[in-house]
Amino acid sequence: TGTPMADALSSFRICDFTGQLAGAGATKWLASFGAEVIRIEDPLRQGRWDILRGTPPFVDERRGINLGGAFNNHNAGKYGITLNLRTDKAKRILEQLIEISDVVSENFAKGVMDRWGFGYERLKAIRSDIVYVSNCGFGHTGPYSDFKTWGPIVQAASGLTFTSGLPDREPAGWGYSYMDHTGAYYMAMAILMALIHRQRTGEGQWVDLACTESALTLHGPALLDWRSTVARHVAKDSLTRTAASGRPWRRTASTRAGARTTGWRSPAATTRTGSASRMPSGRLGVPIRRMRKSHPESVPRTTSTNASAHGRSNRFLPIA
Repeated sequence: TGTPMADALSSFRICDFTGQLAGAGATKWLASFGAEVIRIEDPLRQGRWDILRGTPPFVDERRGINLGGAFNNHNAGKYGITLNLRTDKAKRILEQLIEISDVVSENFAKGVMDRWGFGYERLKAIRSDIVYVSNCGFGHTGPYSDFKTWGPIVQAASGLTFTSGLPDREPAGWGYSYMDHTGAYYMAMAILMALIHRQRTGEGQWVDLACTESALTLHGPALLDWRSTVARHVAKDSLTRTAASGRPWRRTASTRAGARTTGWRSPAATTRTGSASRMPSGRLGVPIRRMRKSHPESVPRTTSTNASAHGRSNRFLPIA
């Protein structure tokens, strides 16, 4: 303390359920800038939700549940309290802590806070302007939300593992949990942005951070390269199909979810299901199934989630 940067977040208190790297690493950065971070841990499990407790490396010959090097690295400058949330007394204490906190943070799997009786609706009832930031692999909505992840799983599902390796060999990935560390950076930024929004509007919110979607943002150059490759194949296919059918592609328009989109449709282009394939302007419209069959080298073997399709994006409100 004593310097402007070290005290930059000293007016904020965080009720912190995070552990491991992707969560505890986020609140470590906030504590470094002066935020009061209070860890909530289970006394019956001796805080072993965080598997880094009591595990190597160690500073010296001493061993113990509080002496794990990685655990201490990610929790420097934080306070801690043990609460057995199986009891009513502990739940009342937690309610009192939430009442005086600005942020509740956690990186559990989907549904843990709800099962404890402290999901977002309950948090809002305790403090109406609370900022709640959750960080799990696929978020709390969407077709993959029930799957549990670690950093390496996120890396594989997002396509990052695919991008790392030697030519003509299978993808190698990384030798450590890259997205656990990087996921912590994104979580710290999410907390700060939500706090800025609350300062400007007085509104709290739930930021439902999906670590896999965060990983997708790291694909910028690769996605641009892939898009240009597909665009070249689309143009080539368009000329070939037009010449083969003797009929030009015709402009079409459709309305979906209140947003009008335009695209191109050919009477000769159909998918295996018999429906016309569309190529909307502004996004890749060639069916992946058809592209993989005709141009397998241009289609990345990745799995992604779609925030707008699953309604997650509207939980993070604009700060401007």
